[in-house]
Amino acid sequence: MDLADRYINSECVKRMLQADQCMWYELASGESYFRQGELGRAHKKFLAVEKHYADITEDQFDFHSYCLRKMTLRAYVEMLKFQDQLHSHAYFHKAAARATG
Repeated sequence: MDLADRYINSECVKRMLQADQCMWYELASGESYFRQGELGRAHKKFLAVEKHYADITEDQFDFHSYCLRKMTLRAYVEMLKFQDQLHSHAYFHKAAARATG
């Protein structure tokens, strides 16, 4: 993928926004609302980022039984390592700090 191609980049961002899984946009939008003094709207955006992380955690429950049923232990161990690091991501920290402060 050509990173300098504006059309492809625009389409990629459009699809991410349509999928409602675009944390960087929600974080930047929340920061903008915060700077404008619209604290309610900012708080809503920051909580949306936290909800994405909660959804990711919830989705892992189905993966536990799938891995054990299909005997894909390597994928299972990788998922457990990912889950251990999930809430250490910078997006989560920024959204949590803004939502609580």
